[in-house]
Amino acid sequence: MTRIPARERPPRTTMPRVLATLGLTVLSLAGMLAVAFLVQRRDPLLFLGMSALELVLLAAALGRGLSWLRATRATRPFDALPLVILLGGAGAALWFVPTIAGNYGIRGSALPRVRSGTRHGVPLAFDLAYLLAVGLSLATLAILALTAALMILRTHAVRRGLTGGRDRALEAAEQFVDPGTGRDKDPAPPRTVTSASDGFLRRNLPPVSRVLMVLGATTSLVCVLVVALARPAPELTETLTEVAVFAPVPAMLWAQLASLWRRDEELGNVMATIYRSVTVPPVVAALCAVPTLLVGLLPPVWTGFAEHTAAVLGENSLARPGAPAPVGAAFGALVATAAGMLGGLFISVFIVMPSIALFRPGLLFGANDLSTEPAYRRANIASVRALSALLVGTFVFAALMATSDPGDARRWWAMAVLLVVALLTAFVWRTQRVDHARRAESGTQSLIPGPHDPRPQDGPEDEGGSEGPSASPRPS
Repeated sequence: MTRIPARERPPRTTMPRVLATLGLTVLSLAGMLAVAFLVQRRDPLLFLGMSALELVLLAAALGRGLSWLRATRATRPFDALPLVILLGGAGAALWFVPTIAGNYGIRGSALPRVRSGTRHGVPLAFDLAYLLAVGLSLATLAILALTAALMILRTHAVRRGLTGGRDRALEAAEQFVDPGTGRDKDPAPPRTVTSASDGFLRRNLPPVSRVLMVLGATTSLVCVLVVALARPAPELTETLTEVAVFAPVPAMLWAQLASLWRRDEELGNVMATIYRSVTVPPVVAALCAVPTLLVGLLPPVWTGFAEHTAAVLGENSLARPGAPAPVGAAFGALVATAAGMLGGLFISVFIVMPSIALFRPGLLFGANDLSTEPAYRRANIASVRALSALLVGTFVFAALMATSDPGDARRWWAMAVLLVVALLTAFVWRTQRVDHARRAESGTQSLIPGPHDPRPQDGPEDEGGSEGPSASPRPS
């Protein structure tokens, strides 16, 4: 076997490397929080310290990108894990830095002051340090986006498409077409990871989510203790309460996103994401709130948190001003649960279902009561991909309508999206071929059958013989 030179060896993604990336990201974000606590004044050191910690994330992202630039092997799903962790860290930094700047009243005004030279009492070094911190976060996100594109280009599916030819097409045809009958072979059964026989944690929380849950509970507890005992400035107090509330959310979102590769035997991929969006957030939020609830019963924490929040927080803050620490933890758990459920809905509609529809569309046939007959497979693949785009368009239309006023340009965009949704609906209706036996069992028979939809007693030859030899539909 030919030995690959050291400079061409593909990067190896192992669990220790994933945990190292996770620890590096968490320490960088914790360091930024510590800098914000220690430098509670208008000092350039505030954002310079954050910039130094962001350089750690930037260096990790750059190293990841360079390693994949020299890689020779195809991308595996597990390879995306460090990239997702770094994306989460860079996104959190990009949210945290402007939040601190908003507390000092310079968010949105720093760049105009630098360009115009009008200071309004704000030191130039303070504005420049803030813009540097934001620029480093944006640079990290840009590098990670390019790395993600490079990894997608190195997947098996894209490689086959880019390097395809007649020989590769014939080879693919031999794999998926039965040479004896000329019909498509039945696809291999999908590999399942979880099932109803597994416990709740094993079925719904992957190992990374459990690590994130422990980190989230620790972060929430530390933030509450800092507010109750150290009594920081009002700006930092509000930031700490927000961090304490949303710290459990990454564990929820990762559990839902993991449905892409953690297929459930009974629920599949998409339904497993929806199920985990409903069940995981309240459980994770409750478990993460337990340490804060218990520690909050201690008199110094109970009274310190209540007195400090009553003195410095306004009515629009996430924490309830004047409430003791246990009450604040319970209220924060409710907010985190709602955020986790909304995030799970977003992941299921905008990430999981489009990814499955694009790369493994056959997995959606059973969930949509579509026929698994080889003669109808190509039509149903087109219909589930259009259905995925239809759902995305529906949510985009609703968001545009909810956030726009009459006469706003976004209303015209909403009408354009609505037209696309209507066209996709007609396409799905005309294209899909249903499994009548399955729909009869589930009681979801269509009131308006599609024009090319096979009748329950018909086989594929009733469509004019163009889709293959006769075969009666069977349940999937």
